[in-house]
Amino acid sequence: MTRLCAGSSSLSRTEGRKRYTIFSLRDNQPSMDHDRASGEGVGPQEYTLIKMKALEPFPEKLRPLSGRPVYLVAATLRPETMYGQTNCWVRPDMKYVAFPTAKGEVFLCSKRAARNMAFQGFTQEFGK
Repeated sequence: MTRLCAGSSSLSRTEGRKRYTIFSLRDNQPSMDHDRASGEGVGPQEYTLIKMKALEPFPEKLRPLSGRPVYLVAATLRPETMYGQTNCWVRPDMKYVAFPTAKGEVFLCSKRAARNMAFQGFTQEFGK
């Protein structure tokens, strides 16, 4: 969203701001409520990301990540239930991906979660 900023002598400057919205991957642009054929009335959902640090020595598939901060990440709608979290269950039938974040960490999560985080500033390049 871009809006005019009132300066001391002119209104010609613009300032870009981010806001939560639904993003269409097909159209590669934000999708307002009235633009969608289905899902009208659905807004963005706020989740809390829980990071659980993976300790070395890593399993064989994660050994190339040795020496880097690696986290299992999970999202929750109720962060108040996560105090004292000491373990994380991993589905053996699900495929997970590891992706580097903009802060130099590596997150392990589902491919869908990684794609969603790419559009929220977690990666070096927006949407990648």
